[in-house]
Amino acid sequence: MTLDQSRGDLGTARDGLAGLLELQDISKVFTSRHDTATAVADVTLTIQPGQFVTLLGPSGCGKTTTLRMIAGFESPTSGDILLDGTSIVRTPPNKRPMSMVFQSYALFPHLTVFDNIGFGLRVQHVDKGERDVRIRKAMELTGIETFGDRHPNELSGGQQQRVALSRALVMEPKMLLFDEPLSNLDAKLRLRMRDEIRAIQQRLQITSVFVTHDQSEALTMSDVIVVMNKGRIEQVGTPEEVYRKPNSTFVASFLGSANFLEVHVVAVAATGVAEASFEGRLLQAQAGPQVVAGETATLMVRSENLRVEPAGSSGLGVDGKVSSSAFDGAVIRYAVETPAGILSAEAPGTDSPMPAGTLVRCVFRAEDAWLIATGKEAA
Repeated sequence: MTLDQSRGDLGTARDGLAGLLELQDISKVFTSRHDTATAVADVTLTIQPGQFVTLLGPSGCGKTTTLRMIAGFESPTSGDILLDGTSIVRTPPNKRPMSMVFQSYALFPHLTVFDNIGFGLRVQHVDKGERDVRIRKAMELTGIETFGDRHPNELSGGQQQRVALSRALVMEPKMLLFDEPLSNLDAKLRLRMRDEIRAIQQRLQITSVFVTHDQSEALTMSDVIVVMNKGRIEQVGTPEEVYRKPNSTFVASFLGSANFLEVHVVAVAATGVAEASFEGRLLQAQAGPQVVAGETATLMVRSENLRVEPAGSSGLGVDGKVSSSAFDGAVIRYAVETPAGILSAEAPGTDSPMPAGTLVRCVFRAEDAWLIATGKEAA
């Protein structure tokens, strides 16, 4: 059954619920007898009602700690958290109008699917008639309406994830929180589940915060991506903004494959197109914030936007020599040795691979290159 065929509609039960979340300069410091560690530092963020926001970053960047503070499992060392204008920092987790979907599913093995989904409603002493209706609607929404009598050990990983999602939805929360919920699934099922989670979220228009280290999940699921590094926010923007216009080389390198050239900015036009010099050759790129003429900057170009052409090509770019090539189905991936180091480039898989040692020019268009101001280096 597809989501569009589902008869369940939990959205009507959420009429009038907003879900505006504000993190105001929150920090979290863990202390022990021998050490003090800052997990989150001065994070300020506003999440609008109905948005799907992803906290993205490497292990230890503070994204999970931030999520746990939103949920109430951790208390901020400083700062405030507001939900619809009201502080919730002193509100215990079970009193916050939020539901969490965990990485481990956290299902009760001795309970059936039906009873697992309804557990929270039983704790809240919801009337059995209403409880049963809400459980069945949640099951229909996630496509598991025929699994009610099964136990978790009789389900696949994807089915267990649907049970966990149903259990979160049945509470009719203002917010859904996801703690890397797809990391235990195989690659094919992960793709399917991320599409289903996003479709349900869009249908219900429920504010959602999703934690992951997987760039593909972040790019395909999110309205807004919050890139974190060393406990701080590096950049907030739409998937297109953080991918195409990163404000630091850390963001550029964490999302996708990026090449970097250290260049001297010659001029910046009013249109935002800049001219930059590299190894005596003039290149063109889009100028990011704080990029000014007369200073150095880092030119970023994505591997998929870097074309490999025969040496002597008229296109603007960087000369080099093929170090290696690899056929990867739809594309051929090249490593090219240049004065800037090894650059990664791609060509259509229908082309004949160029052998190692071939002299080439790595060419790109100005609209596909982005200048990052000096000082915005990767961690």
